[in-house]
Amino acid sequence: MKNIFKFVQNWAVEKSLTAYVYKDGCCSFLENLLSNYIQNTSNPHHADLLVVSGIVNKKSIAVLEKIYNQMPAPKYILTVGNCSINGGIFKNNDVIQLKNFLPVSVEIPGCPVSSDSIRQGIKELRNIIRRE
Repeated sequence: MKNIFKFVQNWAVEKSLTAYVYKDGCCSFLENLLSNYIQNTSNPHHADLLVVSGIVNKKSIAVLEKIYNQMPAPKYILTVGNCSINGGIFKNNDVIQLKNFLPVSVEIPGCPVSSDSIRQGIKELRNIIRRE
């Protein structure tokens, strides 16, 4: 019975992903691309997914941790763009890799990120949810 409940729960989350988008940088066009695949919310209490685009530094890591802690379980993190993954062109500056602080589910590299990459990343995230 637990397996059936877990299957139905994962199916529901997979089909109705709601994302809180944290954008800091030139990947701000991302929200328009994501709206084709998932719903956006402005409240982390209603989000299953935290989408991070742009640079992550010492100041923003505290904000991201607070947002992540406000999200209900199950929760996932999707990093989009080279800046949010490894600093991109800002590697030598005060940039932090998010995966060292929070559990990143899927990373979508690119600068700029293509819509095909975003589609593939969302598909990969849905596969992760399905396998849980």
